[in-house]
Amino acid sequence: MNLLFPDTALKTVHAAGTAMSIKKRAHATVALLIFTLSACLLSGIISTAFGFASIAGAADLLGSKDIITVTTSGAAQQSVETPDIKKAAIDQALKNAVADVLEKVVERERVDVDPTSVETEIYSNAVDFIKNYKVLSEEQTVETIEAPVTEPATEEPSKKKSGAAAPQQLDVVTYHIWIEAVIDITSLRAALGNIVIIDDEFAQSISLIVLDLPDYGAYRSLLASLERIIMIRSISYDSFTANRYAFTLKPTGSINKLMRRITEEVGPGYIVTGTKNRNIIIKAEPATISFNQYLKSSNTENNEEE
Repeated sequence: MNLLFPDTALKTVHAAGTAMSIKKRAHATVALLIFTLSACLLSGIISTAFGFASIAGAADLLGSKDIITVTTSGAAQQSVETPDIKKAAIDQALKNAVADVLEKVVERERVDVDPTSVETEIYSNAVDFIKNYKVLSEEQTVETIEAPVTEPATEEPSKKKSGAAAPQQLDVVTYHIWIEAVIDITSLRAALGNIVIIDDEFAQSISLIVLDLPDYGAYRSLLASLERIIMIRSISYDSFTANRYAFTLKPTGSINKLMRRITEEVGPGYIVTGTKNRNIIIKAEPATISFNQYLKSSNTENNEEE
């Protein structure tokens, strides 16, 4: 997201950020597919990877935090194509961790994404969003299963052998790993912003009016909050007068969704509302000018321009 503003007038309070608690979640481990294995007797054992991820201590996951720690698990089954099943299990565990955090980010940001883009741009590069990780536990298991044999088709039914083929015994080797991973929230948000689907119906620029910021710190803190909102593609500075700052925003979705998202991000120290002219107003408290006063003066200015 690009942000353009002058580094001149204004000075700081800190804007309160919203803390949203996230319930711990765990994804169920994927079951072994016996019939898939039976179709691949000649080429070895099919590899699969699975696991779960749960967020540890994530009360402020989607607030101003740059990183978050998650506990995650992954597993991989032995394959001719995947001899290093420990590495495959770790890779799957890291992907599970990124996927779990990304789900929360998308839910909070109210954005739409193409699943294919998520897979190719984020999940396939999951390691890029991992600051570091450590192994908590690991184990390797061997399970013997019976896989029915599929007979090759013959040209003449009369040539088929009578009687069903005896099932074969297969040893399925699975590596399980549990890790603690530190996720780079900032990088994950940036990658998500690059693949968000833009709704053409709401893609027009809108005006943002900010009232009653007491100093430069409040200004910078508020803009930092707005930068975290993926629904805002870009923010450009327009003008500044006493107690009033004007910006132009380019959103990805509806103005109502954007106002709710801004309200969540800037916190209880601000009131967020909209006007019928597609303006969004953010007003700090306590106010030096009421909404009625602002709207009255704004309408007067618009009438004079007309």
